[in-house]
Amino acid sequence: MSSTTTTTTPPAGWHQDPEDSGSERWWNGTQWTAERRPLTAPSSLRPYGTYLAPTGSAQTPWVWAIVFLPLVSLVLSLLACRFLYWPLLFAGVPEVIAAYAAFPLVLGLAWLFATQDWRVLGLRGYPRPNLAWMILIPPLAYLIVRGRGLRAIGIKSTWIELIYVLCAVSVALLNAGASALLARL
Repeated sequence: MSSTTTTTTPPAGWHQDPEDSGSERWWNGTQWTAERRPLTAPSSLRPYGTYLAPTGSAQTPWVWAIVFLPLVSLVLSLLACRFLYWPLLFAGVPEVIAAYAAFPLVLGLAWLFATQDWRVLGLRGYPRPNLAWMILIPPLAYLIVRGRGLRAIGIKSTWIELIYVLCAVSVALLNAGASALLARL
């Protein structure tokens, strides 16, 4: 048996210069020519709507901070009740304003967590939801749009929204119960 080896030469065109790794050189199909040019860097820009292959988990620490934000708001409202609500009431501030003294802080935390989640999703190659959704029912609308984007590329993330809703409803019921108890006192 005889073995035949065939060698193929690269087609004519620009190829990496064997003598200089930082440039390209013209190969005419049979030999290198004297023509050289700097090595062109691949473009880091991608067409709109295309994503890198995702790396890492889509469940960032920031999305979990958003999910459990109702529990954080419960703790903040208890602290606000102790340190803000009663002092504000005694200072003559209307009860409605005093009751929501911690709300701006919770809303600010929701925005902070959502922007960090948005940043990390982009770094990991996942589609990022539009942060404008935080204006409408924050942060639930953001979580829903985030979940839709992830499900569009085949990642299941329904639990995130459900856990958030369960936490929010539980905290609302606890607050309602606490308010009813305080009203009786």
